Amino acid sequence: MNILPILSAALAAYLEKDAERVRIISIKRVRKTGSSWSIAGRLALLTGRQ
Repeated sequence: MNILPILSAALAAYLEKDAERVRIISIKRVRKTGSSWSIAGRLALLTGRQ
């Protein structure tokens, strides 16, 4: 089960962002870069947008 989209949406909601938009951006980035993204890298990116 791929939990990264769920984590992205949950984190985005926590940051009061548009969860669906962030989830789509995350998926597009994963497709571009392959599945080499780490959860820590993704969280750092999302929390950096506060």
